[in-house]
Amino acid sequence: MHRPLKGLAVSALTFGLMVYLSASAQAVLVHEYNFDTDASDSVGTADLTLNGTASVAGGRLVLPGGATRTNNASALGASLTELTGTINGTDTLSVAVKFSKTTGDVWQKVFMAGDPGTGNGSPTHQYIDITPIRDGPDADPNPPGNSRGITFRMPNADDTAGLEEIAFFQPVPTTTEVIMVGVWDSANNIITVHSALADGGTVVSDSEPTDNGVHELADLSITEFYLGSAVGWGDTDFEGSVDWFRIYDQALTASDVQSLVDTGVVPDPLNVTIGPGGQVSINNPNGSADFNIDSYFIQSDTNSFNTANWNSLDDQGIDAGGAADGDFNEDGTVNIADYVVWRNNLGSTTGLPNDAGLGGTVDETYYQLWKDNFGSEGGEGGGLGWTEVGGSDSTQLIEYFLDESGSVLAAGESWSLGTPFTGTNGDNITFMYSVNGQLVEGTVTFAGALATANVPEPGSLWLIASGLGLATVAVYRSRLRS
Repeated sequence: MHRPLKGLAVSALTFGLMVYLSASAQAVLVHEYNFDTDASDSVGTADLTLNGTASVAGGRLVLPGGATRTNNASALGASLTELTGTINGTDTLSVAVKFSKTTGDVWQKVFMAGDPGTGNGSPTHQYIDITPIRDGPDADPNPPGNSRGITFRMPNADDTAGLEEIAFFQPVPTTTEVIMVGVWDSANNIITVHSALADGGTVVSDSEPTDNGVHELADLSITEFYLGSAVGWGDTDFEGSVDWFRIYDQALTASDVQSLVDTGVVPDPLNVTIGPGGQVSINNPNGSADFNIDSYFIQSDTNSFNTANWNSLDDQGIDAGGAADGDFNEDGTVNIADYVVWRNNLGSTTGLPNDAGLGGTVDETYYQLWKDNFGSEGGEGGGLGWTEVGGSDSTQLIEYFLDESGSVLAAGESWSLGTPFTGTNGDNITFMYSVNGQLVEGTVTFAGALATANVPEPGSLWLIASGLGLATVAVYRSRLRS
């Protein structure tokens, strides 16, 4: 079944292939501090040093506050070198921290890394930081009033310090567990802050553009790295405690952070498995995290697919927007017109829309389905479900979900796509999918006789092509509702 798209809708989806949208690769956890018994790095080897009266107790890093750069956890020697290498070695960094702040004192840093240069605010003073409570108004674009936010400060070409700060109005509540995530994305010239109450809160996000060629993680000088203290500035040390601190070498999305809030972990990405006989399936490998997706793209750099053997989500009627069984002409109601469609297609071997999975030859079972559902109503035009429109051919399989709610692939579940694969395990296969309009890079696995892993980086043309529909499906969604 192919959900009908006509006129401008098809043109919009086709034209949209020219729209670029960058993707997030799988976020890799490169440093993790859980403070079970000490300040060691459980993923890397960049252990932190406790200074002053900072301590680890009850599975938390306890930061008592106090004078500037006195009571903190810092990276020294080889640990500082390793953490600097992580930050300088990626163009997209995410730093996540779960903490509680004891007082409402402003400008205390829960995390800060950088170089004080020749003095506070000097041209060489540069850093990234997470500040739970800022005191506004400050320099533009700070919002007025207290807020929480992150910073990316780098020298500009004219030797004046460039300062980008993003924040939203709610300050961090004291004595309450909070998760904050800073994302520094030099690849796309943007920084983003995500935050939520740790106990089931809803993630709030805000972003700010940075200067192309100026705010590059690779160029950030790092001579100091702290949990609980400021680099250069004279702010008092952070008073409170940290439950965990994590560094990822990719951008965490709002959906990833919501999973952190809800489950404590960032879920593994979805996987495409290609098996014997050309079987293709999309799998959710997580034990508890559901994925609500609104598009997927499976691409080969060779002619690896036969769409005649592709059992698309559209074909299967998955989350088909409430269309009624027996609505063979997809007008939203099961009526006499659908009987006419059945009669005119009697004996056909290609099935009919909204056939409740009968498939095969149109026969008396289709008549019985129509009779049993006569008078039922469903989504107009087949509903806002999956559609194959997007240019699927021997090099790619593409579907978009036309309802903003998305389609849920539950934890541990799979969607079979039939047997469209005709290539070999030497083919370069790329899998992308979209969560709330954000493209994410999935993994690809060859199973059985084809067994070998293949997880390539998507090419720029592929990102352009996949960005197409995401920009234009929203236009079509609105047209369907109008």
